[in-house]
Formats: sequence, C-alpha cells, structure tokens
Amino acid sequence: MIPKEKAKELVDKFYYPSLKWALKHAKENAIKCVDEILESFPVKTISDCEKHDYWVTVITEIENL
Repeated sequence: MIPKEKAKELVDKFYYPSLKWALKHAKENAIKCVDEILESFPVKTISDCEKHDYWVTVITEIENL
C-alpha cells in the first residue's frame, strides 16, 4: 500500500464526521500510531531505513489530508 493510502486508512479509523473537530483529532491519533510504530523498531539495515522512510512519508500524507 502506498503511503497516501495508508494515511487515509489510519485517519478513517479515528474519524467521526458527526463531530466538528473530528478530522483534526483523527489526524493527531493516526500520527500517534505511526510514531509508536517508528519507536518500536531500530534502524539497523537498509531495509529498516526503507520501512522508516515509508512511515515518515505516511505522517506527511496524514498531515496533508
């Protein structure tokens, strides 16, 4: 899944359209989840760097939604 699709998927999990502040909080919660993912694994190999870059890009895409 490309980062933009993953970003949308994560935000949608937290989004409740009936609340006027919902999108802002959905984005904040999705970013917290990605931060937890990034903190959960050390970057030791090129493969790890690629995974890290993927999740950093997901955060950028979340912010752009």
